[in-house]
Amino acid sequence: MQDRNEKSARDFKSGGDKAVEKFAEMMIDRMKSMKASDWRQGWTNGKGTMLGMPQNLSGRNYSGSNSFFLQMDTAMNAYRTPVYMTFLQAQKENVRIKKGAQSMPVIYWDLNIKDDRGKRVSEADYRQMSRGEQKKCEVRPFLRAFSVFNVDRAPIMAML
Repeated sequence: MQDRNEKSARDFKSGGDKAVEKFAEMMIDRMKSMKASDWRQGWTNGKGTMLGMPQNLSGRNYSGSNSFFLQMDTAMNAYRTPVYMTFLQAQKENVRIKKGAQSMPVIYWDLNIKDDRGKRVSEADYRQMSRGEQKKCEVRPFLRAFSVFNVDRAPIMAML
């Protein structure tokens, strides 16, 4: 019985794990297409920033690896605009995302910090603490993944 529980715990994948796997799969597919051709245009077919940096509906640019992978997604799918939205953002805009619509993961890294009494501490407050106070804290990094949809995917979305 214990072996089955251990196996199911090993088989469980977090959203962050799934996002990292998606990114790795995307990179491998891109490298295979590069090898199969005389490809000389970079990861995004030379279209990386011509359309602008990837951003969400409110206009905030994605950064780091999210920006890179959304640029690749925009280029590989020939989207006209690098604007993405979450399912909740779509709902707020009265856009219904059809079942089975393709999404891209974006990842969010942060720290969960608790003091010696188990009370949550902000990162800014933690940085202001002395080394002795910091050593008493429990600091755990975490990764969250969210699915985003490109707004150009008109066939996958319908206005309500």
